[in-house]
Amino acid sequence: MDDKLTEEVLQNFASNDDDIYRAIYVCGREWKVEQFLEKAELCCTQRTPGLSVRRLDGENFQQKLIYSFMANNQMLFYEWLRSADVLIFGDLDKIQRFEETQATFYGLFDYYYEHGKKIIIGANVHPFNLEHMMRRVITQCQGCLILNLDED
Repeated sequence: MDDKLTEEVLQNFASNDDDIYRAIYVCGREWKVEQFLEKAELCCTQRTPGLSVRRLDGENFQQKLIYSFMANNQMLFYEWLRSADVLIFGDLDKIQRFEETQATFYGLFDYYYEHGKKIIIGANVHPFNLEHMMRRVITQCQGCLILNLDED
């Protein structure tokens, strides 16, 4: 995917309320996905002042989720996640094999989508290749605008 197309997608994501740009799934080499997610965060905060953005990756999402259960404040964690306008979630493939984490992610994705909020998901693999992921999470990801950064 070339830089011009990347910029166009990010511009539409940040400033457009069309359903097609509400949920984006980005896959490809890890460094390319990370670079895209960084640009997305910057684009959202610069183009739309006051927009609240939460950025997590699979590993720190799981750690924060576990900590919230241990501290018995999972509702506070959920409220913090849901209070943003945009969720940028990287390394989705890292929560494979963790069903509770996947179930929480599923609910979070659902919440964002139902409330007209925006979400960008990044992973090293295409949604079809998420082998150890719950079927309903895969289905959600397949419904996103899918950008494969390794394709030209």
